[in-house]
Amino acid sequence: DADVTGTGAINIADTNALEVINADTNDGTIDLSGASLLVSVVDAGSENVTLDASTGAIADNTPGTNNITGGALVADAVTGIDLDTTVTSVDADVTGTGAINIADTNALTVINADTNDGTIDLSGTGLLVSVVDAGNENVTLIASSDGITDGNAGTNNITGNLLTADALSGIDLDTTMTSLDLTVSGTGDIDISETDGISIT
Repeated sequence: DADVTGTGAINIADTNALEVINADTNDGTIDLSGASLLVSVVDAGSENVTLDASTGAIADNTPGTNNITGGALVADAVTGIDLDTTVTSVDADVTGTGAINIADTNALTVINADTNDGTIDLSGTGLLVSVVDAGNENVTLIASSDGITDGNAGTNNITGNLLTADALSGIDLDTTMTSLDLTVSGTGDIDISETDGISIT
């Protein structure tokens, strides 16, 4: 449980599994690492947050309640990442067997989300997507009150098996998928540029 009330960062590197009850800064970044991380509350205000689980997972210790508040979130783990967030952007990487599941309360810029052997589930009010790569696994994207848009125009955005994408005001993506299940519930277009053959359900 770490709290910095003035200007300054939190940087904690643990050699074992670390339970993060609370880490809070008034004006500073937060960097936490351990063999695995069990996260309740990390609040960096508008500053960046970096999480690193060297042999295990970054797990949600308070399901349904916000875990991470900050600017850019960078999260690296071996066996999965599961977090509820209020951040501006995410760069998440799982190198072993495990999924990425990130639910954000606001519009989320997805700089990168990559799994070696696991599904990827991302949600926010809107999603601006650069790169999501789930290999042969499924990808789910949800934009609850806006669109899912292409963050790197002309370059592939999504790689995986089945893409399920639900948005309110449009979906615009370049894909390398096996099949697509797409829904726009409000007013907006669906614009998919696929690199090879796909099945549309």
